Amino acid sequence: DLPESEPPRPVAVTFINTASVPLDLFWVDEAGVEREYGVVPSDSIRLQETLPTHTWRLKLFDTLIDTYEAGDAPSQIHLIPPPPDSLLAPAAATRDFAPEATRDDALDPATVGTYYAFVIGVQDYASEAINDLAYPLEDARNLIQTLTEQYTFEPDDVVFLENPSKDDIMDELDRLAQTVTDQDNLLIFYAGHGTWDDRMEQGFWLPADAEKERRSKWVSNNTLQTYVKGIPARHTLLISDACFSGGIFRTRDAFSTADRAIRELYKIPSRQAMTSGTLTVVPDKSVFVEYLLKTLRESEAGFLTARAVFDRLQEPVISNAPPELEATVPQYGVVQGTGHEGGEFVFIRRQ
Repeated sequence: DLPESEPPRPVAVTFINTASVPLDLFWVDEAGVEREYGVVPSDSIRLQETLPTHTWRLKLFDTLIDTYEAGDAPSQIHLIPPPPDSLLAPAAATRDFAPEATRDDALDPATVGTYYAFVIGVQDYASEAINDLAYPLEDARNLIQTLTEQYTFEPDDVVFLENPSKDDIMDELDRLAQTVTDQDNLLIFYAGHGTWDDRMEQGFWLPADAEKERRSKWVSNNTLQTYVKGIPARHTLLISDACFSGGIFRTRDAFSTADRAIRELYKIPSRQAMTSGTLTVVPDKSVFVEYLLKTLRESEAGFLTARAVFDRLQEPVISNAPPELEATVPQYGVVQGTGHEGGEFVFIRRQ
């Protein structure tokens, strides 16, 4: 007998409607019949569970505005194109609907707590057995500039550690555990060496005082997971640009020998990570950080989820990685066992 194939797994699609009128949502069944599924509210979003390859249509009255076929990704975001102006005015005048929150009100920066950033750059290592790097501090400074000038991170709420020891990193994590509240948001960024221990099945960051054979001087994924779980932020996003950084789920090679829908996603706690690679070596001059910064700087969205950032940078990072390295495939996902409930870290652009 042929083995039975596994049934397709459900996926979640976030439909984003930036129009001033609600749009009707229809699922198209196997026979091509449209099944009404309610509306995507005006200036808002709707989170819809579906299956890969299922087709959805969005209409204003009986006019087709958009069609979307669900993909395989567990979490998908689809921006609905606005209806033509010729339909908007009569729809707003005649359609009976309760106005939803506007995009500007979807997330009020005054009500979402403080945005903290803990930024770590390590490029100068005390041990001669560990190669120095050239770009982590520059990458870290560029990220801080983008966060503080274009997004709602205040300079006083950003801590930048340049070439820190392990104790320096741990002390700041301890401080954050006492400072951050359940209304706040925390971004942790690391650029530096990373390594993977096959025997321990564990990934590590290497602080400036790391030594090649002394794991007690390294910062393990288990330690990071403990702090991500213990710091009581509403949303925590860990961004790691280091070799083998994908080990947080599982060349910066260390040794000579990685609106409403938005409002709804924001309400639900999240603990997620974005890494520059899987269990592979990544380049010192980071293509990952280049496209991370490009995405944050060039986006015109008032609210940008971490998932949307990742979706925009993944393909160009893969396409532009140095050919001498293995394929550099950025990763995005949940830091397991840390209290993730399905929400999203949201970057809020300054007005």
